[in-house]
Amino acid sequence: MRMQEDSLHEQLHSLRKTDFADTQCSAIASMSKEDKYALNVMERCVTFENGHYVMPLMWRPGASELPCNRNMAFNRLASLKRRLQRDQDLRRSYVETVQNYIENDYAREVPVESIPCDVVWYLLHNAVKHPRKGKVRVVFDCAAKTKGLSLNDVLLQGPDLANSLVGVLLRFRMEPVASVSDIASMFHQIRVDQKEYDALRFLWWPNGDLNAEPTDHQMLVHLFGSTSSPSIANFCLRPVADDFGEAFDAETTETVRRNFYVDDLLRTVATEDAAVRLVSQLCSLLKRGGFQLTKWPSNNRNAIASIPVEERSTSASLDLNPDLTERVLGVRWNVNNDLFGFKICATLPTKSYS
Repeated sequence: MRMQEDSLHEQLHSLRKTDFADTQCSAIASMSKEDKYALNVMERCVTFENGHYVMPLMWRPGASELPCNRNMAFNRLASLKRRLQRDQDLRRSYVETVQNYIENDYAREVPVESIPCDVVWYLLHNAVKHPRKGKVRVVFDCAAKTKGLSLNDVLLQGPDLANSLVGVLLRFRMEPVASVSDIASMFHQIRVDQKEYDALRFLWWPNGDLNAEPTDHQMLVHLFGSTSSPSIANFCLRPVADDFGEAFDAETTETVRRNFYVDDLLRTVATEDAAVRLVSQLCSLLKRGGFQLTKWPSNNRNAIASIPVEERSTSASLDLNPDLTERVLGVRWNVNNDLFGFKICATLPTKSYS
């Protein structure tokens, strides 16, 4: 009986390690011609400058020229202004977010002397509230059309380079000490080629003053809402292990390659000492590539203690709550008991009588 249990454990361990091959490791031959073209552009054009990867926009070959849409952007901004004036809390959050973009060098007001760009396009933006967290997100509508064309229409989506979702979740069940994190504003950590800044223009009020005349601004980074951003972000995460991994453990570089699903990290190790070391190394390695790991929870007290307070999940505590639940890749994770769960909202059918 003992031998059967050991054999079953070995088979399950092997399944978690080898099944559900990761998409990014799949054969290039299975990609479409467009995906191969986009991958070739990324491989040729990616650079590393001033602590961040730089990647051009993924222009679709032979795409139609984008029309001038500044008037549409101005009208949409006027609509946004009315909404912000009706809701002061929303106004404070929205203005703070955009001003933080400017302070963090994700965006800037268009300088008087700027590098000429072949494409000038204005991004429409609006406020979206997270249904559970109540957090306000600034969303750039890259799918908004003018004369039948949008920015997303002329950009390639790029190949799916994300690790297998099932594979990442299965590997998260391999060892007893678990830690979870995500990359803060992942898309914004990847810079756009400066010759393409004008393709990411938007209208904004100087210093966030809604009574001022709006002026032209530019996003300097890749966007949430752009069709090519997920592929670009996944591509730019891969070379971190290759470019900076020599100073770190093999387990750390392997974690970067196999245990991320886009910006979400899920990792388990055998001991708390290994967890503490891995967390420290991952933070250092990702920082060298321009990425910051944050919102860490763990089911181990010492692993949590090793993480700076400001980088922990808001629910993380040294006194592990037996009912503490975190969402990981759409699954509810009971942190203390290290169990996956699901919340099912059942709706009873209604019956009408005539």
